[in-house]
Amino acid sequence: MAPPEPNCPITPALDVLIQLEHWKNSSLLHLLCLHYL
Repeated sequence: MAPPEPNCPITPALDVLIQLEHWKNSSLLHLLCLHYL
């Protein structure tokens, strides 16, 4: 991943939020798949 620009301090926070959302969505989908197997 490219390092964030020094003049854009919000980028790392957004990256973390996006990663957390992706992890949450993946976990929820995984749990749903296990539940319906």
